[in-house]
Amino acid sequence: MTRAMRLALFFVLCSGAATASPADLATIESECGKRLKLPPGGCACLSARAAELKAELTEAGMFMTQAPSQCAKGE
Repeated sequence: MTRAMRLALFFVLCSGAATASPADLATIESECGKRLKLPPGGCACLSARAAELKAELTEAGMFMTQAPSQCAKGE
């Protein structure tokens, strides 16, 4: 996961926001294509999964470790 993606997720967690903002999701989706080299569908998947986060540390940790590879596989 790239620094920009980690920062976006960290901001969501620290801000106490219930969900990621549209700007955070846009950053995740745009950086996904550049840094993770996922196709547009994989990046949309990653962004959609990030939108489901409710600022819970365990959930965010699982997302950061599992979602990129799952989305790359089309899961």
